[in-house]
Amino acid sequence: MVALPASHQSDGLCQQLNYAYTYLVGMTRNNDVIKRFHHFMFSFLTIFALSACGSLYAQQTFVMQGPSMQPTIEPGQEVKIVAVEASHIQRGNIVGLASPVKDATDVLVKRVVGLPNEQIAVRGGRVYVNNALLDEPYIVQFCSICDGTWILKSDEYLVLGDNRLDSFDSHSFGPIKASSIQFWVLL
Repeated sequence: MVALPASHQSDGLCQQLNYAYTYLVGMTRNNDVIKRFHHFMFSFLTIFALSACGSLYAQQTFVMQGPSMQPTIEPGQEVKIVAVEASHIQRGNIVGLASPVKDATDVLVKRVVGLPNEQIAVRGGRVYVNNALLDEPYIVQFCSICDGTWILKSDEYLVLGDNRLDSFDSHSFGPIKASSIQFWVLL
């Protein structure tokens, strides 16, 4: 077993395995038998680490309730979810968020269309980001009565359902705080 220096003992499993690999490579540069054994062990550890790390991120599932994300996600469809920090959110990501309705326990699933510090306008059902039309190939029918304009603060996002005609989203409750985003939806 490779003893890790104190500076690496609090690292995650993947980081520790990478450090151990680097250490072993340095030890085995001059011996062919050890190199072959090392190659075998590295292959085994790589497969183990990838499966361990992968299972840490894709363990949970969520069953979609309601039609707001159709046709991308159908009601009753099971999707994988992973925890996410808001700083990693990008436009187009599908996220789960706490309902902004007071005392509601619902989790809403929506697509991020607006990022912090942007101006978002919906005109004729089309989304404009800082006056540039957003390409939304996942929308089947645009909502002509959902127009509005929002200037997002440094910790706010604008989220909309893909089924714009039947979605409780930022059209109704405005921008959401970064802290209300709970997970990413993986398709």
